[in-house]
Amino acid sequence: MSIVKGMLSVIMPAYKEEQCIYQNLLTTCTSIEEFCPDYEIIVVNDGSPDNTFQESMRARAVNPHIKVATYQINRGKGGAIKEGISRASGEYIAFLDADLDLSPTHLNTFLQELLNEDADIVIGSKMHPDSQLEYPLKRKIMSYGYYILLRILFHLE
Repeated sequence: MSIVKGMLSVIMPAYKEEQCIYQNLLTTCTSIEEFCPDYEIIVVNDGSPDNTFQESMRARAVNPHIKVATYQINRGKGGAIKEGISRASGEYIAFLDADLDLSPTHLNTFLQELLNEDADIVIGSKMHPDSQLEYPLKRKIMSYGYYILLRILFHLE
């Protein structure tokens, strides 16, 4: 496992995640520490009406690499990511959903790809042939429809 030189900032937008945010933040820290000793996780509480903020602060008390940003009015995932990026200190910036829909163990692979290919950006795709995901058929159809829409609107390969 390669050790990354340079700071990694992981943005984690969170909305109504009180049930899982504490454990997911600590799990993410453990995953990152295996390949990158200099990191920060910036969890952005996106106006959650539950205890997402309090649970994030509880995780922060356990691991000082966790930083917590919050605001009262929900701005959506894009707003939360933008807020997190504005607070990031790292040479490398990534984002993960707070529910860990994608495992934080993938961050090492993505970062190594970024460095090996001298790329500006790496995008993880659930539709990549090497992806191993188990989703209900309905969700697969909806995801594929969204993918087609993005290709039509933005001409992305």
